[in-house]
Amino acid sequence: MLLQRRAVLLARSGQSREQFGAALDALERPAAIADQVRNLAWRIRLRPQWLLVPAAAIAVLRPRKALAWSLRLWGAWKVWRQVMAAVQNR
Repeated sequence: MLLQRRAVLLARSGQSREQFGAALDALERPAAIADQVRNLAWRIRLRPQWLLVPAAAIAVLRPRKALAWSLRLWGAWKVWRQVMAAVQNR
């Protein structure tokens, strides 16, 4: 009786491991992309001047678009500051 129960549990455990492995395989590509994005954000945080070259190129090539994006980013930054101030005051 105990040996049968053990065999059933081992078989179930093996199936669970296979299902878990398949689920992890499906997440491998998104996790790799998330790692790349995190590394890029980390590098930009260390050297924010890297953003100046593309920003200057956009400002020269597309000044209206640069102005529109500047206004959007400024508005988003203001909202972010308000949200952070509200969270810190709680």
